[in-house]
Amino acid sequence: MTFLGEIMLLSGLMGLYLFGNLSLRRLSRKWVSGLLFLGELCIAIHLIAMGFKGWLTPHKWHGGLPPISILCFAVVAATLIVLLLPSSKKAVE
Repeated sequence: MTFLGEIMLLSGLMGLYLFGNLSLRRLSRKWVSGLLFLGELCIAIHLIAMGFKGWLTPHKWHGGLPPISILCFAVVAATLIVLLLPSSKKAVE
């Protein structure tokens, strides 16, 4: 397996493990936000490793449509940006 394949597999499994821990354990809000951020970061790395080469060649996109990996990366990137924004102190817990 290539180095890129190893990175893709490792980051995907780490993201799955982190999201699995969120659903199985009762954690404080601080831990949940930390695990969410790390899980999203692992998924972003997974998507970059998986589809970055195809993102750079729009003339090879089937039907002129962007690859699904770049669309998923856009959603993950937006989620990471939201997680990095400071939270309101008035949030209901």
